[in-house]
Amino acid sequence: MRKIIIRTLQIAGGIGLLTAILLTVAAFVLNSSKFQAKMLEKAETMLSEKLQTSVNIDSVSIGVFTGSVQLYGLEIEDRQQRKMLQMEQLDADIVLSELLKNRVVIEAASIRSLHALLLKPSAEEEANYQFVIDAFKKKKDDKPKKKDNNGNKLTFDIDKASLVDIHVRYNDSDISLAQAQYGKKWTGKQRLEIRGIDASWTSHSKRDSIISNFASLGLLTATTETKQPIEKGGRLLIDISQLRYKNDNHKPRKNVGKPKRGFFDAKHLDVTADLKLTIDSIVKGTVVGKLTQMTATDSISGIDIRDLRAGIKADKEKVVLSDVTILQKNTELKFKQAELVLPNKKKGRRFSYSTSTITGRTQLKDISRAFAPVLNKFTMPLNLSVRMSGTDSTIAFRDILVTTDDKKLNIKATGDIKNLKEKEKLNVHFDVSKMTARGDIKEKIINQFTVKKLMMKQLRLLGDINYTGYFAVLWKRVTFQGTVGTAGGALNCMFTLDGLNKYITGSASSQAFNLGKVMDIKGMGDIAAHADFKIDISKPRTALMRKKKGGKLPIGNVSAKVTDCSYKGIHVRNITAVIESDGAVASGDIHQHGNYRDLYCSFSFTDTDQMHKMKITNPGIKFHKISDEDRKAKEKRKQQKKLEKQKAKEERKAEKAAAKEAKKAQKAKEEKEGKKKKKFLGLF
Repeated sequence: MRKIIIRTLQIAGGIGLLTAILLTVAAFVLNSSKFQAKMLEKAETMLSEKLQTSVNIDSVSIGVFTGSVQLYGLEIEDRQQRKMLQMEQLDADIVLSELLKNRVVIEAASIRSLHALLLKPSAEEEANYQFVIDAFKKKKDDKPKKKDNNGNKLTFDIDKASLVDIHVRYNDSDISLAQAQYGKKWTGKQRLEIRGIDASWTSHSKRDSIISNFASLGLLTATTETKQPIEKGGRLLIDISQLRYKNDNHKPRKNVGKPKRGFFDAKHLDVTADLKLTIDSIVKGTVVGKLTQMTATDSISGIDIRDLRAGIKADKEKVVLSDVTILQKNTELKFKQAELVLPNKKKGRRFSYSTSTITGRTQLKDISRAFAPVLNKFTMPLNLSVRMSGTDSTIAFRDILVTTDDKKLNIKATGDIKNLKEKEKLNVHFDVSKMTARGDIKEKIINQFTVKKLMMKQLRLLGDINYTGYFAVLWKRVTFQGTVGTAGGALNCMFTLDGLNKYITGSASSQAFNLGKVMDIKGMGDIAAHADFKIDISKPRTALMRKKKGGKLPIGNVSAKVTDCSYKGIHVRNITAVIESDGAVASGDIHQHGNYRDLYCSFSFTDTDQMHKMKITNPGIKFHKISDEDRKAKEKRKQQKKLEKQKAKEERKAEKAAAKEAKKAQKAKEEKEGKKKKKFLGLF
């Protein structure tokens, strides 16, 4: 957009000034309105011939002794006879005495009501303004501009300039400028003020046929702090207010009908921003400065940046940020440095970035509307530390540390996000090296969410929780796997949240877990078991079942095998249990397989907080001959026991022999020392 505006002004200003200078010189030769009119006609003819199109100028007014020039009604058609360029008025006040010094000094210049139609339908077709560029393009055999007697080239300087009512249409894009003013103060300081820029254009993406874009700028001011230019130590202060960008792909937002999904959608934005910049130097293409203040909000997604500050050093290859501070309503993040490598297709350079350690304090509700509505009441302050790096399609998180103020929650992890641009291939993977939740922090975290609370009593009975493992997010699928340490013992667990079919499936196992303590079942001791489960999380399906039967239980099934457990002093092994829950009642069967008999019963319960009220029904016993499989298992256990007994016996025998040898060696040592002592006493 910037290039289009600059090119348009160059074309209009160049043609206008060329005409004005020609007519000014002619007026010096003969100062008469008749002659000026004749020369105007001549200038139109010369420009028309040079451009091979229609060029019209309504009138020109020249002040011979004041150096003022006014040009009115410039029109240029393109080669298809369309009004390509229309300018209502151009004013210029030229310091005539400076022309003798080979200098063009313009005290004031203005362009009013400029309208341009620039067209380039495709990459293969020539632009409708290309003929103007070609007409004024310097040819290879053109001789260099002559210098004056002192060897100086012609110089150009301007004290004041203004643009009013500028409108450019480029294909389907429209750009308008209400007003721009530039001026030098008597102190040598310079000031640029731009008001009212509006731009609209369309773009395309792989998934969307068309995206409508709109941008606007309320006010931009740029002021030099001293009269020195930036490249020689001068500073430039830039203040931008009411900067806005909006887009729309004319499709529903991604979260429509998905209440758990955030409002952020890169194709439905409405961002407004205000910012202040200080440019300290621009030397050899390197810009050094500071972003001293910035606010930005997206009215659709709810992103709200209260302040953003950073040191900036940028060139064509990379941008280095320093002392960065980001503030939201309840969040403050800081980091010392970040580096962004800018892409370049010709050099094969991809976009990438990296940061030093980011530290800060946050409340997750600050990002709830944009990314996770479920966090909208998460007001618990969290302390954060992390390093980040990545490309346009990846993010790497290193040295993640999350804690609460009371240190009851402590998380250490690393993670990666890959294939950001392709949601079907999105891959999020985090390794949790250590997670500790002590005391009541578990309940406090869950209470930050407006969700139905299930099995909270059991959660409290688990005591302090430690977790080591990983979680991964794929296309509509989340998997957790690791080891959970609790007051009841350690659990190896794995479960997957299937977002496509709306189920949670997984398994859990332990060699010694005190299920009685966790489920408040008196008399039950440690249990060694493996269980597989499947829980229904589909709202339509569960709502239908709740309507039919009510209830407070999860809906699903569990299949478990207990290899060892004890209940009220009775030690049992090889128990299988199957549980089915419809949400109102959970019922199941227990079967204990023995060598010569099987024990079995059925059970049911309606509330996990009152497991002692579990109903036991249909208890029974069944005798049978020992099966070949059981016989072999029994023989194997017997043989194993015999080997263990033999090994223990050999170990005891070896220990006795070693003790005997040690005693014998000790006795020999004592006798030897006694003889030496006796011999020594005999000398006296």
